[in-house]
Amino acid sequence: MKALATDFDGTLFFSSLTPCFKNKDLNAIHDFQSRGNWVGVCTGRPIEPILDDIGKRIQLDFYILSNGALVLNKKQQPLYKRLLDYETIHTIHEQYHDHCVIYLQSTHFLYATQRQKTNFRVKVHFLDHIENAASMEICGCSLVFTNADQAQRAYHSMKTINNSYDFFQNVNCIDIVPKDCSKGNGLKVIKQSFGIEIAGGIGDSFNDIPLLDEADVAFTFHNSVQQVQDHADILVNDLADTFRYL
Repeated sequence: MKALATDFDGTLFFSSLTPCFKNKDLNAIHDFQSRGNWVGVCTGRPIEPILDDIGKRIQLDFYILSNGALVLNKKQQPLYKRLLDYETIHTIHEQYHDHCVIYLQSTHFLYATQRQKTNFRVKVHFLDHIENAASMEICGCSLVFTNADQAQRAYHSMKTINNSYDFFQNVNCIDIVPKDCSKGNGLKVIKQSFGIEIAGGIGDSFNDIPLLDEADVAFTFHNSVQQVQDHADILVNDLADTFRYL
């Protein structure tokens, strides 16, 4: 059996388009699955906003969520789960909440710690106080800065002082996950759990690099940044093109 793990935002789902999914991609997914193969998402989002956007368009075979901190099977049962401890969450909030918008990914929902208008077209719940996170299962968090330069400065600052969690820059965001979690590790869990013979992976940003490195066949787009292209085996025009090689 073959499988494809696809990034969600900017790869399968396009918030700037109407509709947000390309029919060509959806048809290719259905055809691939009809031949006994699997397709799953590999994303920084938690499960609720994924299901909200997908609706009944496709049936996913697995979910790699919160950049690999949570991996679910087709029935949305956990195969792998790692959590950020509250001390880490509180420290990150104290250090960065004046400089960016902070989102927390629980095992199901996306939370924001500030009521601030953003360009995100996803359902967001709000925490009135960061202390409320102490009783929650938080798989990851994202720091959303005004621009990529601010995110890059914060990323390099984290590299010099942190060894208790992992983090990935994604344009103007920094995604933070428990130590040793990544999209690549999430794909490894899927491969080992189900005996996948050939696993493809496709993504377009820095947090997708571990996914591309773990995939047997790695894809990205012709317009992806060079650092991401360097980790891909094949460049494609869109998601549908990947199935020609699997």
